[in-house]
Amino acid sequence: MKIHLVFHDILENEKDIKRKIDISFSYLRSLVEALNRNLAEDTLPFSSYCLHFDEGYSSFKERVFPYLQKMQVNEVLLAIRANGIGKPGYLTEDDLRFFDLNAKQMPKTTIAAHSVSHPALAQKDVPTPKGGIYQDRSFGEDLLLSEQEVYFQMNESKRKLEQILNHEVKEFVLPFGAYNQTTLAINEEHKLFTTLYAATNQLDSNEELVHPTFDIFNRRTVQETIEILQSLKPQKSSQ
Repeated sequence: MKIHLVFHDILENEKDIKRKIDISFSYLRSLVEALNRNLAEDTLPFSSYCLHFDEGYSSFKERVFPYLQKMQVNEVLLAIRANGIGKPGYLTEDDLRFFDLNAKQMPKTTIAAHSVSHPALAQKDVPTPKGGIYQDRSFGEDLLLSEQEVYFQMNESKRKLEQILNHEVKEFVLPFGAYNQTTLAINEEHKLFTTLYAATNQLDSNEELVHPTFDIFNRRTVQETIEILQSLKPQKSSQ
C-alpha cells in the first residue's frame, strides 16, 4: 500500500501562513522525519509514500527541492495548474523542464496536469450538463461545468505540459478531488490520462484508475497527522 500526501505552498515562517492548506518548511521536514521513523518501526498501514505538491508554487524550487535527498524522500509528484506557469510565485517552463530532465538524479519525480484554471470538474449529485462550449472557466469549487468545459480543463492542461516537456503526460490531479462518471467517460473517450488522483483520504492499492490522496493541513500537528494516517483504510474497489 502507498499513501499520496498533498501539499501546497511551503513557506519559510509559520507567521506567514494564511491558508490551512499551506505549511512551513519546518513542518514538512518534521512530517517526513516522522513518516520515515514510523515506516522503519512498521507502525503505518502503508509501505511507501509520495509527496504531491499542488499548483506548481515556486517554493518547491526554493525550499523543498534542495532538501529532498537529505530528507530521504523517494517519490514526488508536481501537479501543475497550466495558467499559473511562469507567473510570480509559480514555477516557470524552464523549472519544469529542469525537474523533468533531472528526475533520475532526484527522488522519482512525476509532472502531472492539474487543469488550466482549477475549477471543480463535477458537483456532488448534480449531472454534468451535456455539450456546451469548449472554453476555459475561472477558479472555483462551486462552478458547474459542461462536458466541453470539463474536456477543456483536462485536454488543454495536458497539451500545455506536453508542449513544455516534449513527451506525453499521463497523470492528472483532479481539482478539489471532484469527479463523476462523466469525468471518467470524457477521459476514456479522448484517451487523456492513465492515472487520476482525488482527495478521498484512503490508502492507494494501485488497482484503480482514480488514486486516492490525503491533504496535509497546518491545523493538525505532525503527531495528529501521523495518528490519522495510522487509521486509514485501503480504497474500495469499483469493480
